[in-house]
Parts: sequence; C-alpha cells; structure tokens
Amino acid sequence: MKSIFFKIAFSAILLVSSKALHAQLGIKAVLFSPTGDFGFAMKKAVWPEIIWKSEFETSFRKRIYGSFSLFNPRIDTVRTVAYESSGSGNKVLEGYIVYGKTWNLTVGFGYDFSPDFMSSWKVRPYIGLDLNTGAHNVKSNRDTGVSNISEDLTTVFGGAAGRVGAEANFEKFGIFVDVARHYNLVLESSSFAYTSFGLGLNYFFN
Repeated sequence: MKSIFFKIAFSAILLVSSKALHAQLGIKAVLFSPTGDFGFAMKKAVWPEIIWKSEFETSFRKRIYGSFSLFNPRIDTVRTVAYESSGSGNKVLEGYIVYGKTWNLTVGFGYDFSPDFMSSWKVRPYIGLDLNTGAHNVKSNRDTGVSNISEDLTTVFGGAAGRVGAEANFEKFGIFVDVARHYNLVLESSSFAYTSFGLGLNYFFN
C-alpha cells in the first residue's frame, strides 16, 4: 500500500512540473524527529521528500509534496507496570511493549509566503502552511501481564504543518533549508506529531 501511495504522489508531482512553465522541482533530505507517544520509542530518521513549487506570484506560491519515512525503535522492549485492585489487595502486573518498524507516508498541498520586496534578496526567507493526508503504520506486541496483543495497524490520517525556511536561487538551481512542525488531525494529537528539519535542492523549469 505504501508503494502505491508513493508512486501516485511522485507521478502527480512530475505531471504538474511538466505542465508548469515557471516552476521548481525539489528534493529534500529531512530529519524526522517523532514526539508524543512515539517520541520515547522511535529513533530519529533521515528520509527524502519530493516537492513541486510554483514561482512566487507577488508574495505567494503553491507547493505539492510527498514523503515516506521509516522509523526504528530505540530499544527492543519497553517494560510496563500496572496495578490491579481486588478484594484480596493490590496486584502488580509486569508487562512489556515491543515495537516493530513504523512507517509514515504523507502527501500534501500548501502555500509559502514571502513579501514581494524580498524577491531581489540573495537569500529569501519564507513561511508556509500545508494540509496533508497519508497513512501511518505501526507494528507492536503488548503483554499486559494478563493478555498478549499483537497489532499491525495502518491508519489513514489528515494533518497540517507550519513551516519557516530560506532559499538562495541561481540560474537553474537553488538551495533551501526549512524547519516544519507536523500535526495529525485525525489520529490522536500525540500519536505521531513530529518536527522535520530539511536541506534541499531545487531545479527550475523555464
């Protein structure tokens, strides 16, 4: 399923790029830093993001992007402790959680804003806002001390991201850096929020 999502996103970006006379196709290396429920369990990861951007029209431009990220657990087993109360007293239940590899696939659309007077600057800053959708998968095995539960759960989600960055453009190529904060709007807010740090290259179609 993840490969189908990625192929569709990539094909859509290339199609839009081929039809745009004044546009950019970019690839960005992104450091994903999970937070929330998975921040303690998953390692940071570096994965690519592919981006189509229009030219700035006055102070705004559009962008479409797709990314796939794979996360490995920080440790093999997370120990858990629970307490069960009964008429005979309290009972300590020792258990564990074992996480497998977790993947996240995202496609999104948004706008960047940079005041028009900055168009002549060698390094042009910008801010942006995106809406996105995709799929999130997590594999886990939980032993609660009473029962054992194995899960391979894929969830479709909607989300939003805010971004701040800067770019320097040349005749055919450009370089850019940005930092973005991503939130899920369908999954629990703490389930897979993450911060991404990106460094990328643009190629101009004109």
